[in-house]
Amino acid sequence: MPEGKRIVHPSLDSEYYSSSVLNYLMKRGVTFCIVADLDRAVRKAIKRIREWRPYRDRDGIKTEREIGETVHVMNKREGAFRLVVLRQKKKQLDLFSDEEYFLRCPHLETPFMSLLL
Repeated sequence: MPEGKRIVHPSLDSEYYSSSVLNYLMKRGVTFCIVADLDRAVRKAIKRIREWRPYRDRDGIKTEREIGETVHVMNKREGAFRLVVLRQKKKQLDLFSDEEYFLRCPHLETPFMSLLL
């Protein structure tokens, strides 16, 4: 990284979804987005979501997706965090899965979070 430069708002894929990365970013007060792994614990947390709302695009137009949120804790993480979930009903069921929805889980720590919810 060039001297005097720093990353202000990183957006990271699920490869970086680990307690060490989350702890590092949170300690430094960085706003960020990391896509959560859809592991067993995350899927269990998603099943606890009771309120799903229509998700609207940038122009305020309602999409086929829904948005919900829950609180999640991962091993070695210093505290709980907010897990935001976007889901979209599958048009066709999968032969090898009984999942009814496609899921995307960005973990967001940003002041712009209220724009999504």
